[in-house]
Amino acid sequence: MNTIRPHLRSISIVLSLAQLYFVFKSASLVILAILGTSSGDEVLVDILKNDFFTKSNDTPSNYLAAVFLLLIIGLNIFLIFRLWLASKIIRKYQVGKLLTLGHSKDLEKVGKGFDYYSFLWYATHLIFGTFFFNDLTAFYKTLPYALIFFLLGKVILILSSISAKAEILKEENDLTV
Repeated sequence: MNTIRPHLRSISIVLSLAQLYFVFKSASLVILAILGTSSGDEVLVDILKNDFFTKSNDTPSNYLAAVFLLLIIGLNIFLIFRLWLASKIIRKYQVGKLLTLGHSKDLEKVGKGFDYYSFLWYATHLIFGTFFFNDLTAFYKTLPYALIFFLLGKVILILSSISAKAEILKEENDLTV
């Protein structure tokens, strides 16, 4: 257990930093949505073109851009809660609570959450990029980010399955002793 502690600590720090990043990113998007929709100009659309859809050929309304931002903010909040759950699991590991009841279910929630996040994030960028901003580069520009979370979700789901099997083996072992 002593050899794994530094690794768990570093994962805990990375998860905390990721949570902070997405909190600040979401807060900045909320401020951007509020300020962008309150101004009558297409300020919000121009900012989205610079940040998300650089090869955009169309200019949708400010309200459509605000809907895009609200969807991204909602997805970020969903991801923040999944990252919080992952850090809670790591904290349990740090104190030595391995293979506890419900641990594999929490891992499964995190893994599925990362998969849902990657799919919805990619779909949101594709739909808005293709249909409203007319930016066909969204097909390949957003794919690496989505694939990272998708693959991370699959790895966590595999760990969840292994953890569930280990819980069963531990219970059987405890009953035989």
